[in-house]
Amino acid sequence: MGGDNISAGAIRVFYSFSAGMLIYRLNWIIKSRLGFTAVGLLTLAALVFPFSNKWNYVTESVIVILYLPLLVALGAGATLRPAFAKICKISGELSYPLYMVHYPFIWIFFSYLAMYKPPMSQMAVIIPISVVLLIAFAWIILKFVDEPIRRYFKRRMEQGS
Repeated sequence: MGGDNISAGAIRVFYSFSAGMLIYRLNWIIKSRLGFTAVGLLTLAALVFPFSNKWNYVTESVIVILYLPLLVALGAGATLRPAFAKICKISGELSYPLYMVHYPFIWIFFSYLAMYKPPMSQMAVIIPISVVLLIAFAWIILKFVDEPIRRYFKRRMEQGS
C-alpha cells in the first residue's frame, strides 16, 4: 500500500462498510426465491464484467455503489435450501479469517509471478493448491485464534451483565 492509493482504499472501505451497515440496520433485505446458486452467479457476473479503459470508471462505480449492495440485500433475503446450508455456514465462518490472512499471500504470489514468470501449465497446478492451502490456513486461524477470542469476549460480556 502506498500514498497513491491509500485515500481511494479508505473511501472504498468506508463506503462498503457503511453500505453493509445501512442494509443491515435499516433491514433493506430483499426477500426472494433466489437461492445460493443464483446469487452466486450474479456475484460472478460482477467479477467477470469486461474491463474497458474508456468506460471502467463508470462501470466499476456502478458495480461498487449500486450492484454489490443490491447483491448483499438479495443474498440476505435469499431462500437457503438445506443442501447448501452447510457450505454457506462454513463459507461464512471462514470469510473473516480468510480476509485477515489473504493479503500477504497475494504479495508473495505476485512476487513469484514477476520473478519466475511461470508458464500457464505450472500456474494451473500452483493456483488450485495455493487456494486450498490458504483456505486450510484460514480454517486454522478460525479454530485457534478467532473462535477462542470470540468465546473469551462472550464470557467477559456475560460476566459484566
